[in-house]
Amino acid sequence: MPGGPGWLRFQDSLETRPPPSSCGFYAWGQSTPAQASHHAWLGRHTTMTSQPAAPFYGSIDRSKDPIWSTPVTETLHEEVGSWTSTVNSPRCGGWYSIHDSIAAKIKDWSGPEKARLTSWLIKERQSRTECPKVTEDVIKHVKEQRDMPPPERADVILRYLKSKTHKLGESIICSRSPWIEELIFRNKSFRGISLTDENKAYYNLLAYS
Repeated sequence: MPGGPGWLRFQDSLETRPPPSSCGFYAWGQSTPAQASHHAWLGRHTTMTSQPAAPFYGSIDRSKDPIWSTPVTETLHEEVGSWTSTVNSPRCGGWYSIHDSIAAKIKDWSGPEKARLTSWLIKERQSRTECPKVTEDVIKHVKEQRDMPPPERADVILRYLKSKTHKLGESIICSRSPWIEELIFRNKSFRGISLTDENKAYYNLLAYS
């Protein structure tokens, strides 16, 4: 992207199975130092614990983003038996909370409708709501909104790229994993799978585009 804040480099991963080091998400009971601030924020509002147990509760697979069915990097539950998930999803640009009943309603939404909901989540975080909550009112509001026009969407992408690059010529490497895409297509669980930084960048770019 000549003249811009940086440029993108895409690469396809050729792995056919998870690497040996991929023993599980940080989601399942661990957190990086960079995630500590998110945990602190969540802790101020409710008592939550990471769940290293199986990601399934009812019909909801806790290893998946409830909106796009892509891998999440972290999932928190308010308590055992809770029907609300708080997830950190690269495909949705970060943290959000959603009740299982709402997740079931948006499961069969069209791509444009899911894109509008993703854009709403991003705007909420930009408005200093660190962990937006998807409610009945939110999905009603989103369904009534128009799709973002291409010029506006282009501006959103450029602002995202600017936020991720700090000097002219700096690159962002985005990697699409065919193996993960195959799991998405086959509706498989992502338990025990770790996203690389390049994978996360790829899904982040989709969230903002």
